[in-house]
Amino acid sequence: MIRYALLLLWPALLPAQQVEWTKCDLRDRNDGKAECTTVQVPLDHANPGLGTIGIAVKRVPSVGVEARTVWFVDGGPGDAGRASLGKVAGVFAGDSGLTLYTFDHRGVGGSAPLECPEQRDPKSPDGAELTPKEWGPCVAHLKATRNDLQYIAVTQAARDLDLLVNQFRRAGSVTTVWGVSYGTFLAWEYLRVATTPPDAVIVDGIVPPDWSFAEFDAGLDKMGRRWMALCAADSACAARTHGDPAGVVRAAADSLKSGPCTKTGLTPDIYRLVQGNLLMAGDPIRRLIPVMGYRVQRCLPRDRKAIVSLFKNLFESGEIGEDPNKHNPIAQRHLALSALWHDSDPSADQLQKAVDTALLTTAVSAAFARTRPDWPLAPGPTSRDLPTWGGPLLMLHGELDPTMPPERLAALPARFTGPAQLFAMVTGAGHVTINENPCVRSIYVAFLHAPLVKPDTSCLASLKRPTLTPDSATAKRVFGTSDIWGDQPGGSGALPIYAGLAVVVIVVVSALRRRRRSSK
Repeated sequence: MIRYALLLLWPALLPAQQVEWTKCDLRDRNDGKAECTTVQVPLDHANPGLGTIGIAVKRVPSVGVEARTVWFVDGGPGDAGRASLGKVAGVFAGDSGLTLYTFDHRGVGGSAPLECPEQRDPKSPDGAELTPKEWGPCVAHLKATRNDLQYIAVTQAARDLDLLVNQFRRAGSVTTVWGVSYGTFLAWEYLRVATTPPDAVIVDGIVPPDWSFAEFDAGLDKMGRRWMALCAADSACAARTHGDPAGVVRAAADSLKSGPCTKTGLTPDIYRLVQGNLLMAGDPIRRLIPVMGYRVQRCLPRDRKAIVSLFKNLFESGEIGEDPNKHNPIAQRHLALSALWHDSDPSADQLQKAVDTALLTTAVSAAFARTRPDWPLAPGPTSRDLPTWGGPLLMLHGELDPTMPPERLAALPARFTGPAQLFAMVTGAGHVTINENPCVRSIYVAFLHAPLVKPDTSCLASLKRPTLTPDSATAKRVFGTSDIWGDQPGGSGALPIYAGLAVVVIVVVSALRRRRRSSK
């Protein structure tokens, strides 16, 4: 009991480090608009004598008198908060009284990143990402070279956040912790272990503490079907799918068992992976899903040409996929298998069977499950229950979030009913709602300025679901033609020589990446 009490007091007893801030990039190289430092924290917060680990921290100081402090907790897992801060800072441009902080989660970015140099070599088969065959050697490398894997864990990271928030807290400044995606999962754990609570909390693109990555593809498929159901409200989409857009998308997959579209390198499995990645990409790219199904099923020469253009302009260009400078797939899998997985979850074979029958997928659940038996797991969170928290709390979630069906969050409104606690479902929004529209941003700003007062959310009532047909500008950028559905005759059916092989490689690589995008 005494040891537990000392553990709770540890951050308070630890003398504040004298850290040196240096100018660093915010958005552009050498712009010097941010400040960076490294803070040494205990490797094991329960055993401070074991040594320390350096946590990379970045901030954008207030221009005027600091009245508000926001700690941005990035998602992934495996995303580096420092790499995201430039876009995040743009959301709050003009707030002269705001200081914005973030950090790289331990095991990521500048905080003792997990690495497998041979498997992530740019000249390796998948570059900075890993092929299924590379995961075994990567795990062996981690076991041989790292003695800290058990401490690259969600609870340790939550205690890092607690220590950092307390160290840089200033009197008179309202401190808000803001988590997105996996960052919300970390925020729940932070609220359980915080020695001094923050003044307010925002969670956006919510991951409940009892969620597992084994649920990911089932949830994605469910939300994909709901997305397809919106086709009926779009005249162009409804006319071409005869009231059954999901049927058209499925029929397109079946048509790839043989036929002209196999020349593009597509197979039914790869096609489903492509569609899953389009859904994950959000607007306006997700609007291409029924168009893709329609054109693959028909597969005239002009359709084949458009499909190859889509691969080149979205996948090969890197628009869909993870930025290796921002995202660490090894840390992602380590944290996912350790903290966001249950021993009772289905096996890899069971999850693969679900992939084989899905309308669209990323195959993430089955891919992660295949590597879990040999993974050197770290401890999971202290609890799978929602924390007890009565302070100001803003909870936002997109009704069309491809990663988390809204019904999975049913417990939140009933659990958090305080006078300054608000749960809002954002119509038409995908993952992390602050990406969506000025209405959501106005709610953020109001909450940050007066967290004890529930913000005005009346603008949410005017939001509408997006149409299913992409605009002609998007079609031109992606397909190389403003003829979205390809109904106009004409155009060469010639395919670039590289097309078939490039499509297979690019799409499979992209689909096996964990694309849990955060804000920015």
